[in-house]
Amino acid sequence: MTPPINCFAKLLILIVFCGFPGYTQKVKFNKGRPEHKGYYTEVGYKELKSKLIIPVIIQDKTYRFLFDTGAPNLISHTVKKEIQTRELSSIRVKDANDSGRPLNVVTIPVLEIGGVVFKNSPAIVNDPASNFLFDCLGIDGIIGSNLLRNSIVQIDSSKKQIIITDQMNLLDLEGKGFLDMALSSGQSSPYIWIQLRGEGKASEQILIDTGAQGFYDLSGNSFEVLDNLKVFGSVESATGYKGLGLFGVSKPMVHYRVLVPELAILGTSFLNVISISTGASKSRIGADLLSHGKVTLDFKNKKFFLEGFEKEVDLREEVWPLSPTVKDSSLVVGIIWNKDLAKMARFGDAILMINDLETEEIDICDLLIQESLFEKNRKLQIVFRDSTGVRQTVELKKEFLKTQTKAK
Repeated sequence: MTPPINCFAKLLILIVFCGFPGYTQKVKFNKGRPEHKGYYTEVGYKELKSKLIIPVIIQDKTYRFLFDTGAPNLISHTVKKEIQTRELSSIRVKDANDSGRPLNVVTIPVLEIGGVVFKNSPAIVNDPASNFLFDCLGIDGIIGSNLLRNSIVQIDSSKKQIIITDQMNLLDLEGKGFLDMALSSGQSSPYIWIQLRGEGKASEQILIDTGAQGFYDLSGNSFEVLDNLKVFGSVESATGYKGLGLFGVSKPMVHYRVLVPELAILGTSFLNVISISTGASKSRIGADLLSHGKVTLDFKNKKFFLEGFEKEVDLREEVWPLSPTVKDSSLVVGIIWNKDLAKMARFGDAILMINDLETEEIDICDLLIQESLFEKNRKLQIVFRDSTGVRQTVELKKEFLKTQTKAK
């Protein structure tokens, strides 16, 4: 489809599929392993809103799975009914917004990725009542870090290709710089240390999360510490909703929109990084990193490599005074950053129109997935409706945050 559905595409980056931080009970997800040693495969992926979608074969049927280093394996309720599994237990799972509910865990006896067979891999079974994100992406499950913990994974966005192997010598990484990579005990999620620089300097341990859209998601837990160390060029705060997780929109809370003058990973510096804080316990680097270099996650030897396409990347961009989100299948105001705008609208207000487009007539998946024809617009006319039915029409304009630095 080609209609101008998603004129808030830049803003909707804040909405779509914000990761999967974990579960609240101890379950041994680090089970199962490749059938044979000495494996190597190259798997092409399709990209949808910065999501990496790969083919996975289970019992002779090919499924579409999200490749997500920030999550454990997960399958839809539909897939669970189609394949043979072994029941393990039920656990309480939290999504990226810290919302939780109990979900079943099963073992998948055999699954295949690019000819490599993995045996006895645990997977969470998604609740059919929260299948919204799966339906919008058209995916059947998630390949997570617990499946990858014995492998070396290289992601090359220039080729739209993922290599999975246990043989480091096949990846031409000899003598190249790397960072030590820590793995979580529960599901082998990968963590590295990055450098943040503003007026002050700091290091932060972050999750490498290929399932998270965007570049840098600041943890609310990290904000206070980093703010005291003066690494932010500017800080705005507002109360509202940010983003969809597996179980829907987050609860309203205080969020911070910050500008990081410089964020460094290995030999690559990223300037003017804008981030909105989340309710997650740890900050994360999302899938946008992949567009700036070849990434190797050596789970086997606990090493992280970034072969940057450029030594310095300026992420300077204009931002809107409002961040929308989706609530009850409707587009609503998520966060209002501008004090004058906050006098006319508040979080939770319905967004009825964007320019001449009536948003209530649009399928919500189209709002989230379709590519925008208005991405370069700096002005938009928005019609809001509050909880009492009162409507307001406002013209919004994109602007640069203050104190953005110039490229060196």
